[in-house]
Amino acid sequence: MIGSAESSRLGWSVASRARTLAKAIKSMYGPATKAGIAAVLGNWEFESGLNPGAINPGGGASGLGQWLGGRKSALINFAKKNGGNWKSAGTQLAFALKGDGSDSSVLKSVLSGTGSVASLSGQVLFAMGTWWIYSTTCGWCTKD
Repeated sequence: MIGSAESSRLGWSVASRARTLAKAIKSMYGPATKAGIAAVLGNWEFESGLNPGAINPGGGASGLGQWLGGRKSALINFAKKNGGNWKSAGTQLAFALKGDGSDSSVLKSVLSGTGSVASLSGQVLFAMGTWWIYSTTCGWCTKD
């Protein structure tokens, strides 16, 4: 769906990027629930503004999930191995779901969760430690 999409193709507004990314996640990982997607995207919105090209000037954390250090290197290597651009949303989603070691398992668990957005966001914070909680409510996540 968004494979090699550049951030400009995701749309300019955060809501547009969120809708596009939510559809892509659901397409790439069928068991994902609206609450699970909202928990992850709420976090990534805080981290990167849902901009796959975001780079934190204070430390170099990059992408949707603000990968840093060994995880950023793993993202770049994943992109090279799979013929993608590490700054594309599609590559970052594929990496998050398949190439981020045990964190991919955590992500899938949250994405397929059936609890509230707040409880699923808490699982992200507890399990991954590097992500922060942005929101416990989500207006766009219940819209088709």
